[in-house]
Amino acid sequence: MASKNRNYNALFFTWCVPGLLLVVFGTLAGQLPLTHFGIALLGLGLIYYGRAKQHPRAWYVLWLTISTVYLILGMTELIWR
Repeated sequence: MASKNRNYNALFFTWCVPGLLLVVFGTLAGQLPLTHFGIALLGLGLIYYGRAKQHPRAWYVLWLTISTVYLILGMTELIWR
């Protein structure tokens, strides 16, 4: 049980905390690309979480799609600014 908690903590602090920080700082600073990249990181964290919890493949596909869309949106915002 303790190793599972460490895995979830590692997922949380590797993907979700940086994603949340990017969303917060991007929103406060008015920088939309940071917000998009933060949401993409959160989506990647949820992909790994779904794998750890053995969620159905639809979970993986949904969050991969969301992450990809927000990554593309963030890159587009950076290029067009």
